[in-house]
Amino acid sequence: MKKLSLLLFILTICLSITVPSYAKRLKGCDYVSYHSPCWMPDSKHIVYIKHISHHKYRYGWLAAVSKSGDLWVGNDYYICKMNVETKKEEVIKKYFSKVDEIKNKHEYFVEENGKVKSFPYKMESFKIDCSKDGKWICFNSETLHILSTDGKILEKLSVSGGSPKFSPDGKRILYQIYRRIVIPENPIQSRVQKISDLRLIDINGTNDHLLVENAGHGIWHPGGEKIGFYIENTDGFFRTINIDGTDKKAEFKSNCYPCDWSPDGRYINTVGRFLDMQGKRMETGFKKIPSYGRFSPDGLKMVGESLGIIFSKVGDGEKTVLLKDYSKEY
Repeated sequence: MKKLSLLLFILTICLSITVPSYAKRLKGCDYVSYHSPCWMPDSKHIVYIKHISHHKYRYGWLAAVSKSGDLWVGNDYYICKMNVETKKEEVIKKYFSKVDEIKNKHEYFVEENGKVKSFPYKMESFKIDCSKDGKWICFNSETLHILSTDGKILEKLSVSGGSPKFSPDGKRILYQIYRRIVIPENPIQSRVQKISDLRLIDINGTNDHLLVENAGHGIWHPGGEKIGFYIENTDGFFRTINIDGTDKKAEFKSNCYPCDWSPDGRYINTVGRFLDMQGKRMETGFKKIPSYGRFSPDGLKMVGESLGIIFSKVGDGEKTVLLKDYSKEY
């Protein structure tokens, strides 16, 4: 018995040597990141997602067996609101997940009125948008949800999809779905490719329908009568289509997907460039363009994301970092 105990002790010491050095130093780490900023109608406030990924570290034989000292234990997702001038943050809603490693099961929860409730839908990194009247936020989990901006009302739309965007009149939501198609490569081989479609749904959950196949990165024209979109791995054209499905056409070659349409409808932001509706580069009052930038309703500010949330306004020579991604060790 003593020999067996000694053998187990020696084995534990040997396995512990394989633990990564960072696992020896740290008990855990939180990775904090910020995503999907969009404007509220006053052009002063934004809403966005704050994501905290919780990690802890295995020790000894657990780390050796798993070949990693890193153990992901859950996520917190905060839907937040912030004044871009004062940088005051307000939490609208909190969702979070926990990981049961033994059961290999993810559990999802939501905080409501100070109480924790089970949330029956899978939560991952998701996109949000705010309605033009400032009353509603749409976000995607396994299905689309609509949340009041005070966090008190949550409605589920019975459709799956991502990248939701409210129409200018607030009556519809444009969203993107993915599907897989089989593409034959020769008589005996084929490959599976993931493509996206754009769909429309009324905010009450009715009239869900396909708008355009094989399309993504949809943005609303400020007049609300049409949308712009881009098709990956094709000819690189920015295209438009009326919301009734008519007059689909290629506008100009951009070779880059659109991020937002200017409030006056004269130009679009395509990842760092402003292009007019003939595809010509425009000079505007913005000297710095945030990545994935979206225009404020008054057209004088932009907000985007790049390792945090970035803010810019007309006439400024620099971009302002409102929130910066970081990791916190403990």
